[in-house]
Amino acid sequence: MSTTIRGSPHYTGLLLVEPSDDPPPVRPPILENDPLPQPPPRKRTSRVLSRFLMAFCIGADAALIWQSYGDAARQMIANSYPQFRWLAPRGAH
Repeated sequence: MSTTIRGSPHYTGLLLVEPSDDPPPVRPPILENDPLPQPPPRKRTSRVLSRFLMAFCIGADAALIWQSYGDAARQMIANSYPQFRWLAPRGAH
């Protein structure tokens, strides 16, 4: 390794292989061995719909739970963190 890389003496002896001036070989993509083929549109649609319904149901459950336990949760937050006192139910001040 008698030459330096890009004219800098700091790279002398660091690489085991001399860099080539030739461009890297270009390989055409092989599409038949695609690791992630796209599912058919019907299956894709059913996945999107099921994910939407799951997110909607989780949100609806959270709203119902907050309605049932909201005052108790607000009181716990207000007692634990004084900066959130404004969250406490009106009768608890």
